[in-house]
Amino acid sequence: MDLKEIYTKLEAMDGGSDIVAAVKSEIEKLNAEAKTHREKAAAAQKELESSSGRYDAVLAALGIEDKENAADAAKELKGALDAFSASGKKPDEIAKELSGLTKRLSEIDKELADTKAAKEAETAKRVAALKSNGLMQALAKGNAANPEAISKILLENVTVGENDELAMQIGGESVSINDGVAAWLKDNAWAVKVNASGGSGSGGHGGSSGDAFADGFDNA
Repeated sequence: MDLKEIYTKLEAMDGGSDIVAAVKSEIEKLNAEAKTHREKAAAAQKELESSSGRYDAVLAALGIEDKENAADAAKELKGALDAFSASGKKPDEIAKELSGLTKRLSEIDKELADTKAAKEAETAKRVAALKSNGLMQALAKGNAANPEAISKILLENVTVGENDELAMQIGGESVSINDGVAAWLKDNAWAVKVNASGGSGSGGHGGSSGDAFADGFDNA
């Protein structure tokens, strides 16, 4: 059953049109957010590669191969040139230029760290959008009473694997997000939309609010 068929069934229910409109709106918003995050992540990756290239070019110009200890190597090289300059074998301009290169190395190190942090932040946002989008679709397919609210309960159980494949942790096992949501809804009948012909349902038990969904959500 695809989303079009699901929407058709939902619209036939009491209040189903409002649920369909809410689900479509949320999915469109999540898709737009996911696209934005992908574009920002790609831009961050490009900037990271550009910064790495500039960093490597500076090290190559200085003849430094050990990137992990680049700053220490640059300081040692500067000391050697200072000694040459003091002895009259090298002009002062070389020492000044090298001092500028050393400063630039520090700046590039910071650029790399900032770009990496930005890329990680964008990746985290994109993953969150993927999880929410996947849950919303699976919950809509499972005829959930309130996909947006229930998705917040299940979000921490969703994982993103290779190729953005979504999975869900149920009872210590990893299953597809559709199977995981279906199993959870089966165990939490209060979260499933009740057909208009189904009467008042089980909301009349003593101590309840009269709303099976609200009572179940409060106890989830």
